Amino acid sequence: MIISRYGEKKMANNSKTPQKSKPKQNSKSKKNEKKVNPWMIVLIVCAALAAMLVLVLIAINIARPAPEPPLAQDDSWQKVQDAGVLRVATSADYPPFSFHNADYVIDGFDPALIREIGKKLGVRVEISDNAFEGLGSTLRVGQADAVIAAISVTPEREALVDFSNIYYVGEDGILARSDSGIGTITNPGQMAGKRVGVQKLTAYAKWAQETLVDGGLIASNQLFVYAKPEHAVDDLKQGRLDLVILDLQPATAALSLGDLKLVGQGLDQQRFAIAVPSGANTLKAEINRALLTLQNEGTVNQLISTYLGLKPEDVIPPPTPEPTPEACIDAMQFVDDLTFDDKDLTDFPKVDPGQAFQKGWRIRNSGSCTWNSSYFIKYVHGSDPAAQMQGQPTAIKGEVKPGQTYDLYVDLVAPQAAGKYVGYWQMHNPANRSFGQTIWVAVKVVTTEPEVPTATTAPSATPTNLPQPTATVTALPSTPTATQVPPEPTATEIPPEPTATEKPGSDLLNAKWVLAGYLANIDDPELTDPIPDVELNLFFDENDAFNGNAGCNTYNGRYVTDGKQIIFKGFVVTQLLCEQPAGVMDQESMYLALLESAEEYRLNADEQLELIRWVINANN
Repeated sequence: MIISRYGEKKMANNSKTPQKSKPKQNSKSKKNEKKVNPWMIVLIVCAALAAMLVLVLIAINIARPAPEPPLAQDDSWQKVQDAGVLRVATSADYPPFSFHNADYVIDGFDPALIREIGKKLGVRVEISDNAFEGLGSTLRVGQADAVIAAISVTPEREALVDFSNIYYVGEDGILARSDSGIGTITNPGQMAGKRVGVQKLTAYAKWAQETLVDGGLIASNQLFVYAKPEHAVDDLKQGRLDLVILDLQPATAALSLGDLKLVGQGLDQQRFAIAVPSGANTLKAEINRALLTLQNEGTVNQLISTYLGLKPEDVIPPPTPEPTPEACIDAMQFVDDLTFDDKDLTDFPKVDPGQAFQKGWRIRNSGSCTWNSSYFIKYVHGSDPAAQMQGQPTAIKGEVKPGQTYDLYVDLVAPQAAGKYVGYWQMHNPANRSFGQTIWVAVKVVTTEPEVPTATTAPSATPTNLPQPTATVTALPSTPTATQVPPEPTATEIPPEPTATEKPGSDLLNAKWVLAGYLANIDDPELTDPIPDVELNLFFDENDAFNGNAGCNTYNGRYVTDGKQIIFKGFVVTQLLCEQPAGVMDQESMYLALLESAEEYRLNADEQLELIRWVINANN
């Protein structure tokens, strides 16, 4: 890919189909390859990048349960009764609604509520942790009977799944830096011109796009969409954002991190409900019956007080998954641990500090899409910053068809500090969208205490009749003592004054790079021009962050470079779908995939930035 400075630079890439980056080949292995070709993307300098994601939200105006019309009969409730288990999916990365507690058990307001519902129904509740973005798919492929994850009800979602009665109503909270000078925000107009961060696939991401961007209050490259809310808060603290919009309670909890203040709330209310498969009328009716009983008994209010610390009318709505219609459905189900089995987090395997090991899982493709090498698993969060254990995204090898199982391994290195570590991993599709059950690796790092030598008992003084040796000392004439003569002083060379070293990658800064062309195929004789009047751009800053526009969506992330090699990581993109001009989404998908798989960069003679990935061509 080649990128040029604004009006000049170009980007080039090499594939019609987006591919994940391959590990760099070392110099020794390259000698055995038949042919090594680079692909490139050519960019002209610009600012901000984004990937395609479709945002679907639903809102219903029900404050209290209303009498339900007669429902068509189905066997959804009968199946739960026969099994004696209600299988529930959640996404345990959004405290206080759903999270892993200190004992690594899924806890929070939502899990506690569904467990109480299970008691009323007389069935055991089995909760699984899933990728936030894949909750809808988990429900639609029959991997769960219900989903509870602070899901906002919207008309678009109602077209795909059915919802219980509302169990909670919440609102937004707006954060700013304490030293920002931003005052109280009571209307969207006061957010004009600000850099705003939101979590993707949430009601607030949709609200920010429609109200702030489409309303002309901020530019599209001023809206930053994050996979995790904590990433947005971190960028706010680092001064990369002006505002972050979250649910009120997570926003309030973030104040404990320091240097932040709550500047607004209540601009966008949300209503939460439990999702069940479309047409599961008997199951929905039983859930509504149990929910109404719990509300009347005051149990729901007690849980709100325990987990949210607020009265029901004060609570706020969290992010919601996006069940978007697809040609096929991505879903994954955990089958078994192949190595380092932790017995469901009850018996942590022991490892030494710095020990290299492989964690293996057996998983099943429970969806309808065929997995290939563009599908991969990656670390998403953990019990400690070191819980990633140096694990890197790992791609599927070959094809895994729907219904097939696959044995997946990742290479890890144990942390140096003693203690327990749990790292959570999720599958991702070619669009970098997570799906399926969340799986984990759990270990206990132990250090071996050095052995303390035991004291040896001194022999007792026992008289013996053995002859004792004698020594004869003969006096020698004294020898003169030597006096050291100080050496002649020698000149010490004074080291030169240190010179400032330019930061690697400084040649990428202070420029807007705009896509000028790309290689659609490794064998193409020349670059393919981007779609006319569609600007794809990229901007690097001195804080090792990048952002840009991919044609329809904006994007951002982090980069690492040594002045030659470069890695783009942590991609976060908005969730828009552009129908015009024709081909814009295909071009965007290719651009983002190529950008993410770049390995090297260079500036050519025309001052164009070339992003390069080496490709093995075995046919030549």
